[in-house]
Amino acid sequence: MDGVRRHTFLPVLTALLMLGLLLGVTGCAGEGPSGTTGTSAVPTTAGPTTTVAGAPTLTVQDALKVESGTVVSVVGALIVTYGETDGESGGAGVPGEPSMILTSALAESYPPQAGGPVMQVVGLDLDDLVGLTSTLGQPDVVQATWSDYWLVLPGRIVEGVLEVQGTPGIIRAITPELRLRFSMVSEPLRSGDVEWFAFDVRNDTGADVVLTFGSGQDGDVVLSQGGEEKYRWSEGTLFTEALRTITLAPGQTHRVVLNDSLDVPPGMYDLKAWIAATATVSGQEIQFPALEGTVQVY
Repeated sequence: MDGVRRHTFLPVLTALLMLGLLLGVTGCAGEGPSGTTGTSAVPTTAGPTTTVAGAPTLTVQDALKVESGTVVSVVGALIVTYGETDGESGGAGVPGEPSMILTSALAESYPPQAGGPVMQVVGLDLDDLVGLTSTLGQPDVVQATWSDYWLVLPGRIVEGVLEVQGTPGIIRAITPELRLRFSMVSEPLRSGDVEWFAFDVRNDTGADVVLTFGSGQDGDVVLSQGGEEKYRWSEGTLFTEALRTITLAPGQTHRVVLNDSLDVPPGMYDLKAWIAATATVSGQEIQFPALEGTVQVY
């Protein structure tokens, strides 16, 4: 069981996002369905209210009402579905052309479907997003890709379609064995808002990679100013002490998604984020590096 904190840590497909309570999610490629039904909706308070350029950040419902040509950012969960495949219906054949939408609610099916208003998205490269979950390549499952977090995408509304003009920033570390990435997917960050932090690590070798976690903690995020720590995601959190291992086949990706209320004053911060694991490749242990950068909190 993962760390216990004020933002309950449960899979997004089995949890209801309501009354302003947001959930943290971890996932690994190949996880199965939860078997539950219902929807999870973006709270009206989710996400920032303005972007750096001053354009509003809107829910899908509100973005559908704006005039064509308006520049906005839209908050929602991303769902990507694919056209007809070379395999049987619902199978794992070659995926067709992707169709992308942002939705304000997820129906708790597997893979998830939109449970609320939707907006078509164009001009988005999925490789520019961190921590997506996918059923691509899984047999006997509808082929889809989605975000287990609320994402903010800036762009221009053209006849009810969001033409994406940017994506959240990514900090990367690439080794011969692994590709490690981190992103604050709900940026721009606002003091007091619940924010989402996404990691993914991909096995770029031709052999299995074993990830070893020393406790129930999957990762951490620290913000500092002038060398003084101002925020730590894991502060005040209790984690189980059980040793956990996850095996990644060649090309497979493990994802970690965290969230928390970012209770720090507005300003510039030094960022350090890391996955709380080691990797073993062909008997050699590799320490994950900390990913470092700077972030603006508004």
